Order: sequence, then structure tokens, then C-alpha cells
Amino acid sequence: MGFLEQVAEDEERCEEDQRADDDLRREGQGDRDPEQADRADATWGKYTKVELSPKVKYWQEAFRNKRAAEIAAYKERAAAK
Repeated sequence: MGFLEQVAEDEERCEEDQRADDDLRREGQGDRDPEQADRADATWGKYTKVELSPKVKYWQEAFRNKRAAEIAAYKERAAAK
């Protein structure tokens, strides 16, 4: 399995896990500590803006550009088959 196929599979698995977590929360069966839940509810919306350092911004952009190029190359190879 190639890198991009693995990335796609990992993303799908993460989405499935998130859906399962969401279902548990809706059913009230999540494993959240009530005190932790109260703290989370008290701070919800308090931190709405996050600013990355210049170094982190650089690496984030470099990774996104590299990933976009790899995905484009994969799609081009897949279309050529």
C-alpha cells in the first residue's frame, strides 16, 4: 500500500472513530469525568484564536504544500492508468 493510500485509510479510520465518539456522547455513555466536563464547559468558547509561531507556520505550510503536491501527483498517475 502506498503512502497516499495509507493516508486516505487513516483519515477514514479517524472519521469512523470520531463518529463513534459522537454517538457515545449523544447517548450519554462517554467516559468523561463529570468534573472535567464542568471545567471544559466553563472554558468553552474562551479560547477562540490561536496564533502559531512563525517557525510552526512555516513548517505547517511546507507540509501542506508537499502533501498537496503528492496528492496531485497521485491523482495524475491514477488518471493515466
